[in-house]
Amino acid sequence: MLYQMVIIGQEFTDVVEIAMKLESLIERIEAKALAPGKPGVEIGRFYASARISDLLNMASGDTLLVSDVKNPQLLRVSELLEVPAICLLNDIQPDAAMLAAAVENGTALIVSPLGLEEACKRLKQCLGEEIR
Repeated sequence: MLYQMVIIGQEFTDVVEIAMKLESLIERIEAKALAPGKPGVEIGRFYASARISDLLNMASGDTLLVSDVKNPQLLRVSELLEVPAICLLNDIQPDAAMLAAAVENGTALIVSPLGLEEACKRLKQCLGEEIR
């Protein structure tokens, strides 16, 4: 397992390696799927940050990107790096163009009412005793 937490000023970033179906993670963070993505997606890890540059550096084909910033660049990152899912926090609603791009790319787009730190805490709890 990989667990890394970096606090830079007010920024909170988190990387956790996990092995769960996206549907299970959606339940844990009280999220709603607005774009379903590909069926049966397995998430190998998540990365949470408010900065697109951080997300770009950590994105991969098994990463759930978690952000409290609505930015159309999130979908470009997901398309280029084949990210299977994006989670917007604080009930941030994507605009129609962002939603359409997610559907076109086959990227799951989910929205959670939780804030960044609470969402990360719950996602880490999915790992139980394996967190170090």
